[in-house]
Amino acid sequence: MSAVSTKNRGTGTATWPPLAPKRYEDGALVMVDADGILCPSHAAFEEEAVRLGFDKPPYNYPMGRDLVHWFNDADVGCTLDELLDLFKAAHERYMDIEPYEGAVHVLNGLQEDYPDLHVWYVSSRNESTEPTFRQWIAENGFPWPENVVAMLSKEPWIEENRPNVVIDDRVRTLVNARLDGAVGIALRQHHNVNLMRELPDIHIEPDWDSIGARVREALDNL
Repeated sequence: MSAVSTKNRGTGTATWPPLAPKRYEDGALVMVDADGILCPSHAAFEEEAVRLGFDKPPYNYPMGRDLVHWFNDADVGCTLDELLDLFKAAHERYMDIEPYEGAVHVLNGLQEDYPDLHVWYVSSRNESTEPTFRQWIAENGFPWPENVVAMLSKEPWIEENRPNVVIDDRVRTLVNARLDGAVGIALRQHHNVNLMRELPDIHIEPDWDSIGARVREALDNL
């Protein structure tokens, strides 16, 4: 498959690498994020922010606001350590969060229709919260419950494993994955909506039924 050229506003033509072939001889590899993809975890983040004495985030994901704008009642800004504590505490409450409608059904359908498919759930979070994350995946009926990874950054996992499809809500992750030859797919959120129809093979979808259709399209084209 040849490279794809796109027209960048004001910067001329950019060339994107071709999509990669199947990662395994027996099937493709799909990486699935958690926060903002499998479930709406913003409520837990907001509650933990308030508990720690900081403003309730104005968006549905705390990283959508610069650290300099996180202040407590004394106008003291949030530190990086406090932000990491917030994330860890919220992720430890994962068992209270319901998956997005359709997520479990769509992924189980993919497992049934693509028996050679490899799916891994990879989430940026403190490694100590991986058991809770793994339990949440299993108890909510997601397929491939043994394929769960919690790490502070997903980029090393993507670089090492080079998945064919990356389902993630963060713009940076989607773009980097596309540069590595993956199809990028996201559930539409306030922080990624501007990426819609901007780059080749990156798709911002309104729901999990649409995500499932995009994944099937990507797999069938390999």
